[in-house]
Amino acid sequence: MNIFLSLLLWLNGLTLIDSDKRCIENKSLMGEYIVGEKVIVACNENIKVLKQSRDDVIKHEYIHYIYEKRQIKKTILPPKFLNYFIREYLPSDEVLFVLLHENDYSNDEELEARLFAKFPLIVLFFL
Repeated sequence: MNIFLSLLLWLNGLTLIDSDKRCIENKSLMGEYIVGEKVIVACNENIKVLKQSRDDVIKHEYIHYIYEKRQIKKTILPPKFLNYFIREYLPSDEVLFVLLHENDYSNDEELEARLFAKFPLIVLFFL
């Protein structure tokens, strides 16, 4: 894992767990932020099988932590900017997957977390 990503987790008092029973039960689950516990789970085997970046998965789950920490009820980015960045940087099949599998209230938050996972790590230090 990137040393700066480790530092970001440490500065926020987050614990990283490399797997748990949810990873075994759901092979499409790559990670999860456990609300209220300051724990991020990275499903390492699932991440490898799905050929994804472990650091990106951890960054994604970190955004979910930020929502809880700052008690954000909407997105961090204003809708106009969020929509632009989604169109420019997220593949349409990924957007469609989120729209079909998330509930209506969390679509934007999930898409934003996926978007921030693709941004340079330094951006997360300023959230």
